[in-house]
Amino acid sequence: MPSWTLDELMSNSTRLAGHRADIAASDVSLWVNQAYQDFVREVPELLSEKTNYFSLNSGDSLVSLPADFYTPIVISHQTTAMGSSRTLKRMDPMQADARGYYPVDVPRGYFIFNDQIQIWPSANSSANTTAWSGRSYLMRYLAVPSDMTAAAAVPSIATQHRIGILHKSVQYINELVGNHEEAAAASIRYGNFVLSLKDAIARKQGDRQMSISLADRTLRQRRVDGDLRDQDVWKRV
Repeated sequence: MPSWTLDELMSNSTRLAGHRADIAASDVSLWVNQAYQDFVREVPELLSEKTNYFSLNSGDSLVSLPADFYTPIVISHQTTAMGSSRTLKRMDPMQADARGYYPVDVPRGYFIFNDQIQIWPSANSSANTTAWSGRSYLMRYLAVPSDMTAAAAVPSIATQHRIGILHKSVQYINELVGNHEEAAAASIRYGNFVLSLKDAIARKQGDRQMSISLADRTLRQRRVDGDLRDQDVWKRV
């Protein structure tokens, strides 16, 4: 299976665009990386999950987002050294507008404001950036990948998905040199690949949910029947 390094993506995208040797390598690299970013945003299931601890001083409510932030998964507030935590609910900024941005209390919600997280209400106590402080905030989020700069760099997605980057790169290179018909054809190939990939991901997730549901139903029936010899049946599904 090809690894689809940056060098391979660049050479194959120019070859498929008509063996264009007149395009600067820096331009090809730029559009390959743009294709990479567009592809993973269009199929966000391919994005990696990251965690980020952040701090607030008492009375503060704004925190800068990580540079690779795409979308939040969950934000929680650890309130005691024993690990008690509260999940902050994502809210509409209009709710904070209506209630006032600056009440000081135990934070219960948040929203994204430009390149910042707005915590609501404002923190009523200071928090450190480590899990061991007793008071801290933890954000789990989907992260956009870094650009590939070295020729041997590979995209941070599964190998079988990387050809989607090639399809999008070919579209961009053709648009760059004015081959609009070829760009349209590459766009169709890219769109078909994205649709097939999303369908495959949806089927896989559906099968997973069905397996868990069937295992849970089997376990409940065993309990009703009084047969508890195999209570961990779900582990083998």
